[in-house]
Amino acid sequence: REGALAAAELLLRRKVAKCREGSTAEVMLRQIRYSQESIKGVFMDGRPISVMRQELASGKKSIEDIPPISVVVTNGQVYSADNRRLWTFRHSGMPLDMRVPVAVGNSNAAFVRKMTTPTAGLTIRRRGDEGFGGGEHS
Repeated sequence: REGALAAAELLLRRKVAKCREGSTAEVMLRQIRYSQESIKGVFMDGRPISVMRQELASGKKSIEDIPPISVVVTNGQVYSADNRRLWTFRHSGMPLDMRVPVAVGNSNAAFVRKMTTPTAGLTIRRRGDEGFGGGEHS
């Protein structure tokens, strides 16, 4: 099973790497890395992350109801340009091997400037508790 999962991940990563900017593809949730060091608990439109998290966890919304995560392939890894959405997906009970739709972008100057992860995208820090709900830390 581990070998098959690794092979599937490799194939999906290669497909995304070959995609043109603006096209869509699928990758496993576990393959998407955070591009930034930290996130706020509210989306740009002011909605708390906890609302989407609860909607996904309860089944009120599915991944198809949410715009695809924008990603960029850098150094052979898939990095998110939508870190709050990625955090929400990962913390709403979705299996890490679930395939999720992504919108492929390019590594332009704006993306490179925002690439602040000190952990190669494996973790992200929450800036405060506002918007995350429940006060839990993860």
